[in-house]
Amino acid sequence: MLNQRIRILTPESSLEKNIPDIESTTFFMSAGAKISNGFIESVRHMNRALSAEEVKRNYDESKRLSISSIPLSIDSFLSQISFIYGKARINKREVIKYVANKLGGAHYDSNRVKIDSTEGLSKEEEKFPLLDDISEQWKILDRNPIFLEMIGIGQRVINSSDVKKLKKQIRKLK
Repeated sequence: MLNQRIRILTPESSLEKNIPDIESTTFFMSAGAKISNGFIESVRHMNRALSAEEVKRNYDESKRLSISSIPLSIDSFLSQISFIYGKARINKREVIKYVANKLGGAHYDSNRVKIDSTEGLSKEEEKFPLLDDISEQWKILDRNPIFLEMIGIGQRVINSSDVKKLKKQIRKLK
């Protein structure tokens, strides 16, 4: 109705092209959640020890990328990687669907609480067991990574300048 394009500022550190050494990455969580005791940058667990040179290079690159953001359409934003777990890549859209369809964010379906096989599931739902593992096995600052990622997604959307402009336009219509 207001014919406004919405773009979301995304940290460059969460773009897949900037995730270094994907072959050695066993767990990755994208950056972006501001919480009471700090800001969650990207979190990465590797299947090998890094050399001092690699640690410095990763630190310098992460520092450079964390201060730089690019505007993306909502569709492109939702297609960005939230997690890498093993060899699976899980995007923001899949995390949102997991929370809405399995954890009861939008509605609750008791048939989806425990999934024993991926037979008959949608492509997104096939990743639900992986997200269950992340939720149960990983903690970031004593918090569930799934909810930290949801906080980051929400904060990015709410704080985007396009959404703020849209809110102003909607207020004018009242």
